[in-house]
Amino acid sequence: MYPYDNPDLLAWQAAKYDLLSNYYKYIDPRKHIYFYQKHLECMQRLLMSQRSENGRMPGMQGQAKVRVLHASPDAPAVDVYVNGQPALKGVTFKQQSEYLSVPAGQYQIDIYPAGEKNQPVLTQTVGVEAGNMYTVAAAGRVNELQLIPVVDNDRVSSGNAKVR
Repeated sequence: MYPYDNPDLLAWQAAKYDLLSNYYKYIDPRKHIYFYQKHLECMQRLLMSQRSENGRMPGMQGQAKVRVLHASPDAPAVDVYVNGQPALKGVTFKQQSEYLSVPAGQYQIDIYPAGEKNQPVLTQTVGVEAGNMYTVAAAGRVNELQLIPVVDNDRVSSGNAKVR
């Protein structure tokens, strides 16, 4: 976080640039784009300043965000069940779901071949902590399939870069 990233100041700057971009919208398209980009920059900095040092998002008390990724190249399309309830249907290799908000805790994940519910290909318990975002990947060859929960932390400290 930059020392000048005071959340109140950033909010005022974002509002100012939004007003200016709307003013110039039909008068001068170049100024409109310039001020709109400044508005977006302030909003991004405001959002990033709201993250705590460990990368957790505020406002997620008791909640985690989870998405599922099919990362098994030789596995067929699968259906994903969470605590015995259907969550995703027909997920194929390299396909991932959107993030879902769930209460923090332990979840039993059952993975079945798509359209079947006789014998799960994999059953595993996964724990998620409040305030974190996770990608739970079903990875490995079909006969060695495992769930790998990964904490998605996109926070990058000043002067560094991150590659995903």
